[in-house]
Formats: sequence, C-alpha cells, structure tokens
Amino acid sequence: MKISQLIKACAISLLINTSSLQAKGINVYFGPVEQGEKRLDQHFLKFFSKAKTTIDAAFYELRDENIMRAFIKAHKKGIKIRLIVDSHNFYLRNHDTLEFDYNKHNKFIQPLLDAGIEVTYDLSSKKDSKEQIEITDSENTFANVNKGRSGLMHNKFCVLDGKHVWTGSYNLTDTGAHKNENNAISVTSTKLAEIYTREFNEMFEDSAFGISSPSTIDQQKITIGDIPVEVYFAPEDNPVGKIEEEMLSAKESIYFMQFAMTSDELGTAMIDKRNEGLKVKGIFDRMLYRSTGPYAEFSRLTRNDVPVIVYESPIRGKLHHKVFIIDAEGENPRVIFGSLNASKNGNKSNDENIIIIRDKVITQKYFDQFNKLFGRLSRVTAGFKSQKPLFIEQDIKRMTLIISTNGVPTDQLKIQFPARWGEINKEASIDIYRMKNGRQIKTTHKENFFLSKRDIVLRNLDLKRKGEEALLIIKCKNFKTPSIPGFYNMYIQAKSRTGALYPLKFQPALQIIDPENSDIIAEETASNLLINKLYSGKYKSFFSLVKKCEQDDECGSLNLVSFIKRAIRIINQKILIKNDPEAKDVLKQLKKYKAYFSSKKTNNL
Repeated sequence: MKISQLIKACAISLLINTSSLQAKGINVYFGPVEQGEKRLDQHFLKFFSKAKTTIDAAFYELRDENIMRAFIKAHKKGIKIRLIVDSHNFYLRNHDTLEFDYNKHNKFIQPLLDAGIEVTYDLSSKKDSKEQIEITDSENTFANVNKGRSGLMHNKFCVLDGKHVWTGSYNLTDTGAHKNENNAISVTSTKLAEIYTREFNEMFEDSAFGISSPSTIDQQKITIGDIPVEVYFAPEDNPVGKIEEEMLSAKESIYFMQFAMTSDELGTAMIDKRNEGLKVKGIFDRMLYRSTGPYAEFSRLTRNDVPVIVYESPIRGKLHHKVFIIDAEGENPRVIFGSLNASKNGNKSNDENIIIIRDKVITQKYFDQFNKLFGRLSRVTAGFKSQKPLFIEQDIKRMTLIISTNGVPTDQLKIQFPARWGEINKEASIDIYRMKNGRQIKTTHKENFFLSKRDIVLRNLDLKRKGEEALLIIKCKNFKTPSIPGFYNMYIQAKSRTGALYPLKFQPALQIIDPENSDIIAEETASNLLINKLYSGKYKSFFSLVKKCEQDDECGSLNLVSFIKRAIRIINQKILIKNDPEAKDVLKQLKKYKAYFSSKKTNNL
C-alpha cells in the first residue's frame, strides 16, 4: 500500500471510530489546540448548553468570564444550578500574601451569588472556617481549611439533567483552556450520571467531604453501549490502589502523563513491570518536577531504566493531565483519567474522581496524545563516575559526570541541575576534560559553555560518533547537597548540529542519604562498589559481588535487574571509546545475567 493510501485509510478509520463513539454519546477532548480549532472552554460551553432542567457542577476553580456568564444565563432560564468549588476559590484571596478576605468573594463567584445561584464550598463548618491551616496542595498553592479538613475539593465534573456527564483534568479557567495541557470527556448516560450525582449530593447536601464521604464502590461499575466503565472517588474508594491493580495486571505497556506523581506504590509497580519486559514510559510537568524534587517518582524511575521526560513548552503552560494508559497495543486496552494527581494528598485527603474506560478507540485517542507530547529521545548516555555515598548538607569537592554520544554526533548539551537542590553557591565551578591517547586532557578554557544557577549549557562541542572523541567528562566542584534525603537527577538534553534538543532516554541520578538509614546506605554502597569495579576493569571481582548480592542479600534493596541494565550501558560506553575485547566478553555475560534475573523475577510473580 502506498503512503498516501495508508494515510487516507487511517483518516477514514479515525472518522469511523469517532462517529462510532459519538453514536454512543461519548466525546473526547484535548487542549490546548491550534488556532481555528475548538478549545476546551468552547467544547464545555456547547456541552453546558444541553441543560434543560438541572446543572450540578463540582469544579476546583471557576475563573472564566464566558463560563461564568453561561451559568447566569442558564439560571435566568429557570434551570436549577448547584455549584461546588474549593474553599480557597470561594473567597477573595490576595495572591501576593495568600491571605483571604472572608468578607469578600472571588470575583467570578460573587456575580453567581448575586444572581441567586446556589454556590457552596468544601468546608463542613462554613460559618466558623476562618482558622487557617497552611498546607501545600496538589495544585502547588495554599489552601485554607478548617479543623478536620486538610484536603481540597479537587473534582472537575458536571452533570446535566441527570443524563449528561463531563469530567477530566480541565478546570474552568482561561489558562486551563488556552495554555495548559488538559483532557476531558463528555458522556450521555443516565447510569454514569447517577454515579456522579450521588457523589455530588454527598458533598452538596450532606457536607460529606474527604474521609467523611461514604463509599458506594459496588454501584460504580457500568456499561455504556458495549464499553465497560468504572468510577472511583477519593478518598473513600482508594483510587491509587485501583490504579496500582490495573498496572500490575498490564501485559504489554504502561504510559502516563502526570502533573504531580509522588506515589511510591505506583512507581514500584511500573519498575516491576519494566523489569518484566513491558514498555513503560511517562511525562512529568516541569513546574511540579522542580517543586516536588525527591518526593516525585522521576529520579526513581529513570534510575530504574524507565524513560521519563519533563514537559517543557516556551509558549504553553503546565502539563495538567492525570492519565495512565494501560496496554494500548494489547488485547485489553484501557485508560484511566480524571482529577486525581497520583499523590498521597490526592488519594487520602482530597475529593477527587477517576474513571477507567476499557475501550480500544478511546484508549488510542489518549495514546495518540501521549505520543504527540512525549516526542523523541536522544541516545546520548550520561552517568556519574563511582564515588562515595553522598549525605545530606554535604560539601562535594568533586562530582564527575561522564557523557558519551553513543553513536550520535553531538554539538550541544543542556544539563539542568537537580530539582530542589537550591541555588548553586558562588564557589561552585566546573572543569571539562576530553580523552586523548587514553588520558584525560583538561579543555575548560577551550570550551564554549555557560554555567548558571540552574544549568550548564555547552555549545559547539563537535563530539563524534565513537572513539575518544565521543566522550566528554565534566567535573563539578564545590557543590552542596540538599537537606532532604532521596533520589535526585540531572536533566540532560542533547542536540546534533542540525537537530533539536532532545532529552536523554535515561537521566543520571544520585541518592542523597540520611546517615541513620542503613538500608539505603547498603544499597548505594553496593551500587558504587559495583560501578567502580566496572570502570576499573575488575570484571571478575564485579561478577563475584553480583552473585553475592543475589545469594546473601547484603546489598540492601538494590534492584539487580535495573542495575545490570545500567552496567550494560557503562560497558557499551567503554567499548565505544576503546575497542576492548575483554569488555565485549563482559557485555555478553551481562546480557545473560539480564535475561536470567528478568526470568527469575517473572517466575516468582
């Protein structure tokens, strides 16, 4: 088949599939869109216009003048409207001081109240809610809560006339429609509307927010046409536990787009599935990646060979999706999305919802969006040379980063320092070395680079495909480790002379240790010792220690499957630089170990 015919066939198939979904009363939306295409706010207003008798809406935030006017217009038509927002989007807040004026309302809420629309918020004791408890919420803001309420009303759903439902990650804001990456779905189904209306009534009529909300999980599995659908609410239904269950049952792949993900359970599930041979990769939002630092799963995932990237756009806003795509290419494709950020607060404190849809066409739409945002990765590799364990608030005299082109001629590197390390001190500096005749030659004075508080940018590198000219050594001096223990990583992007900057498939990670945590020290000490033996060519001793780690369990929680993959990259780097026959034999042995450990883990499941 010719390419033009294939494109035409795909387009026809897409139209047929989309028409099939619309016939079932289902529409899927993404934003932002190109100029001339319908935005999320326009899709929502079209959905909203279907209302004839009732509108029940639960949205974390309303900050869009056109949608505010649509609420007032519907109210004037005699439609009964009930609206719930989060507490700190109900009152007027000074965005500089983050203080609330409890005598004034948010400028988008006051006109609704003046019109006579019923608007409430997520404090169970509304009259006595002025006592402030400062917490960091999943939207990276500060919330005001009363005693006994430490979460957010973070939903983004709407039910019209008891039969039309809207849900997703989209807040009713101008940035939510025009700038942030978001998704939403509209469904015509009385059964789905009944599920969301029951949850709405618990909040609006009974003031049952957070842990006080009862679970009706046995009534939340339905079929729309021939499509199985499940709905779970937080905190009462433990939606993160359900997501973990879906991950552990994956057969082919797991992909994710997450504004904020700090759930260790989900990180562990994805690492386990990656070690079983499944395709696992994901996208994090840049702002939350930097603010959550070691609490996020990014460093842990990249350290365990899960390709993850940070969403960055010079013209758009946040990656606000909360999406997991399971087995998109398999026999049981499903997609999980909604308002829930995969975090402890999201799961245990906030009022949230997720929806699981088991349908190939809908899952493919989300998978297409994932592929569009994930883009390309660079094959360039980078890693820290073996060093002693790093402890919290430690002055590092020298930290060596080794970069290899891995067969890709490289002209530019952008190396972002780890998130949450704070500002780099004035004494911090770097030295750059290249290899010549087996020796490191300092070339700092010849290199075109810029060192800032957040990153290093190196240009005109002219690194070659292989040999010594494929290698660059960067020695960072006088850096200070952060006060919070955990995994941290550099975020590196590489560019050829004619291409764009692409993130590395795996980012070099460091673990900062609390000296009192002996288990973590055992893991990191074993890892550093093994790496040191590889770099120094002590291969016999290396394999002896690997066997000891497996048999005696003296290496803490070191994941041998992930570590062997890391060792393979190091040996490949050595072969690329110097055609070492012994290293080639080691590579063959490492691949056998990889197959052995992977099969052993699978058989133990």
